[in-house]
Parts: sequence; structure tokens; C-alpha cells
Amino acid sequence: MRRLLYILFLVVLLISCSADHETERSFSMISELLEDNLTDSALQLLDSMKAKRAEMPEKYQMRCELLRVEALNKAFSPLDSLTMMDTVLNYYESHGSRTEKMMANYMMGCVHRDRGNSPVALEFYRKATGYADTTEIAEVRTLSRIYAQIADIFHRQRTPQLEMKAMREAVRFALKAKDTIVAINYYAYLAGSYHMMGKMDSALIINQTGANTYIKMGRKDLAAGVLPLSIDIYLRQSRFDEAKQAMNLFEQESGLFKGDDISQGHELYYFYKGQYYDGIGKRDSALYYYRKLLQYPQIENLQAAYEGLTKTYKEIGVADSATKYAILYTEANDSVSLKSSSQEIVKMQALYDYNENQRIVAEKEKETERLRYLLYIIVIVVCFVAYLVSRFFLWQRRKKFREIAKANTKYAEILSQYNKSLAELESLKGGFETYQAEKQKEIESLKQVLSVYQSDNTSPEKWNIEQALLDSRIVHHLHQSASKAQMATNAEWNDLRDVVSEHLPDFYQRIAAHKDLTDKEVLVCILSKLRFIPSEMVVLLGLTSQRITNIRSRINMKLFHEKGAQGLEANLRRF
Repeated sequence: MRRLLYILFLVVLLISCSADHETERSFSMISELLEDNLTDSALQLLDSMKAKRAEMPEKYQMRCELLRVEALNKAFSPLDSLTMMDTVLNYYESHGSRTEKMMANYMMGCVHRDRGNSPVALEFYRKATGYADTTEIAEVRTLSRIYAQIADIFHRQRTPQLEMKAMREAVRFALKAKDTIVAINYYAYLAGSYHMMGKMDSALIINQTGANTYIKMGRKDLAAGVLPLSIDIYLRQSRFDEAKQAMNLFEQESGLFKGDDISQGHELYYFYKGQYYDGIGKRDSALYYYRKLLQYPQIENLQAAYEGLTKTYKEIGVADSATKYAILYTEANDSVSLKSSSQEIVKMQALYDYNENQRIVAEKEKETERLRYLLYIIVIVVCFVAYLVSRFFLWQRRKKFREIAKANTKYAEILSQYNKSLAELESLKGGFETYQAEKQKEIESLKQVLSVYQSDNTSPEKWNIEQALLDSRIVHHLHQSASKAQMATNAEWNDLRDVVSEHLPDFYQRIAAHKDLTDKEVLVCILSKLRFIPSEMVVLLGLTSQRITNIRSRINMKLFHEKGAQGLEANLRRF
């Protein structure tokens, strides 16, 4: 029964993990679609998840809502009727990351923007910028859009200086995010601040620079989108030919027209059309477009239409109509001024919020700078510690080599003394029995010492090696090199091979022709046969003790099918 419960638990866990993975994949896909401005596809995918939303954990429900608001905002759908954003914001303020808090506050600002509550929208935008990480490209891109929204609020409040500062920040962050097209667009709209301040020439230069940059990039549609401001200035300066050229490009390339009708939200363009026709003397056409503008009852549209109608009727001498629209224009102008003055009440607060936002951004940049210096210090400390560690291991290696060299020296001295005593014994065989006995005793003692150094503990007379080979110059030289911690050269290895092939031709032929032995393994075979101890091999071959042991083990397996290095010398003696 318990086993069955465990199995059921694992099945439920696997299903849950799989479902979470699938949900995360869907969210990632939606984010990518929004990044590519494919808002319709993103909304369709969100709608397909609606049926399962009630069964999702709270974090996924909140993420669905936030992505939905983001998609609607990118699709230019009004957000004023959304009521769920308060819950979403409260959730992310308590449980979200800095990135999620930034996006939630940004979207809440957009909701209040569409509700016409600019001061509250500005507060949420300001709060959103405080959460942004200016080292992350995606967040810098979002930050540029937030500053563009702040600039739009200041534009509506008719505070061009504040609008200009916010829009420059939008341009700066768009360039930092390498969002070139958006940066050009914000730069072109920077002209609106100069226009509001009455600096028409500066406004025209900036707006035209942005439009021309788009044209050079092959994006006439984007160039057309920023042209209404240039059109307004051309008309104000009675430059009707240039105004007509700009209007033609705007109407042909902007994608905002269906026949003679412009898309919703851009109806003020009819006022420019009326001004143009009035300027070139086609007043019937001018009246047509002014009346067309009256069909869109936003107060700004009505004010512009009344202004145009008053001017045109006055020019053609229809006094009663001129008087009628002059009165309506005055009333509309008063309404706009009243609306503007209500916004003026919160201007100081908005300015404070803006400056506070600048302070927060500056503090974040200082924090980033402090973290950068801390990182530099950590890197320096790590490098210094790495240097000390490397020096310590180098010192340890040199110490070990000195110990190995010392042991090799002792071994070489004993071997040399043994060979010398053996030679003296041979020369005394003809007499001097007492001296001969002493030499024999000395040789036996040296045998005992030498056997300690050898892994198979055999006496030299059982090594099955010619004494002439052991006494050869190259063998003596290699023992000396091992005593001085010097690696053998290629020339010395060649000399050793020649000597061994001369004195032990059968042995050398068998190991040299063996197809499985590597060059180093052949050299270890020779050194082992000639009774070089492992510590000498370490020095002469420039390898570690473990490498020598591994090589000896491989040789024992390849030649004698025995595991481990133990017994290799005994096997080679019989080889």
C-alpha cells in the first residue's frame, strides 16, 4: 500500500512538473511575440490559456494578466476599463522580482493614462523607473518607453522643458538598448518641445532630421509617421509647396488612411488639410475638412475646427457664420484652458516626482558603480590568491623534486660503489684472499641496500643484464641527470636506445616492435630493465609519480597480462 502511494505521488509530481514546463514555454513564446510586436498572436495565445487559468497557481494567473495588459497596450487598445491591474500590482509588489515590479508599475501607469489621470500615471511611471536594472538590455529598452510616456504627460500638461528632459532620457536609453528605430522616433518627437516653446526653426530641423534618417534606412512609413509636426510648421510659415510634399508622403506612406478617412486618434490632421486649402485659396475644400473635424467631438478637435471655420468664414465675408464659430471657439478655448489649469495644479508635484526619479536613477547608477569597484577588488584578490596558490604548488613541486633528486643521488652513489667494488673484486681474484673477502662482504652489503630500492628486491647478479651495459657512459650519465633533477634530452634517449639494442638485441627488438607500446612506454621498459627506479623515471621523463605508476601498470598488462605495476621488473628480467 505504501509503495502504491509513493508511485502515485511520483506520477502526480511528474505531471505537475510537465504542466509547469509547458506553461513556462507558453509564457516565453508570448514574451517573444510581444518583443516582435506580434500582439494579435500573443493575445490569441493568451486567450487559448483562459480555460485553464482558474486551475493555475496564483503566480501563473498574475503573469497571464500582466502579459495581457502589456499586449493590449502594445496594440493601442484602451486600458481604462481594466480592473484586475490593482490585484496584479499588489501581487508583484509583494512577490515579484525587480523586473516584474517595474513592468507592473509601468502597466498601472498606462491604465491611469487611459483613464485621464495623468498625475497618478506619472507616479507609477516614476516608481517603475526606480526598479529598472540599467545593466540589462531588455529593461533598458522598457525604461526608454517609460520615459517616452512621461514626456507625453508633460506634453499634455504643456510643460515643454520637462517634456524635453524626459524625451532625451527616452532617446538615451533607446540608444543604450541599441533600439535604433525607436531612438530615431523619440528624437523626431523631441521637436514637439521646441514647437511648444515657439522655437519653430529648431523644431523643424529636428523633426526633418528624424524623418530623413528613416528615409535613408528605407522606412518611408516611419518617416511619414513623424511628419505632422513639420506640416504644421510649414503651414504656419506659409510654405505651402513644402507642406504639400510632406502631406503627400504622410497620406501615401503612413498607412493611416482608408480613402479620405484617417485612423482614429489622428483626426487633427483634417485641421492641417483645411489650413492648406485655405492657404492656397480653395476655401470650399478648407470648410469641408473643418466640418469633417467637427464629427470628432474631443475638445481639442472642436477647438481647432472652430478656429479654422472662424478664420475662413471671415475671409469669405460670411459674418454671421464667422461670429457663430468665433463664440464657439472662445468657449472651446476656455474649456481647454480650464483643463490645462487643472493640470497646472499638479505640475509642482509632477516636477517633484520627476526630480525624485532622477535622484533614484542616480543612486542606482552609483550603486552599480560601487558593485563594479567591488567586482574589480574581488578579481584582484582572486588573482592574488591564485598567484600565491600557484607559487605554493611550484614550491611544493620543487621541494619534491629536490627530495627525489636526493634519493636518486643516494641510489646512484650506491650503484656506482657496487660496480666499482665488483670491478676491484675481479682484479683481486688472483690473490690477496683477506682483501678479497672484505670486498666480497662489502659487495654483499651493497646488494642488500640496492635491493631495497628495487620493487622485486632481486640481487644484481640476478638482473640478467651485462655489466658492460650497466657500466656504459649513457647509463651513468642518466643516473647523474636524475640526481641533478635534469630531464633527459632526445639525443640521450637515442644513445640509450642504441646501447640497449647493441647489448640486449632480442629484448629491444621485442619491445620496439610491439604494436601496442607507445614511445614513452618503450622508454619506461628500457629504464625498468636497466634497474632505474621510479623516482629517477619521474625526473628523466618529466612526469608525475602517478603517471609513471600508470605507465608501468599499462606495460605489465600489455606485455604480461597482469594488473598493477608490481612485478614488472621481475617480468622484464625473464622477458
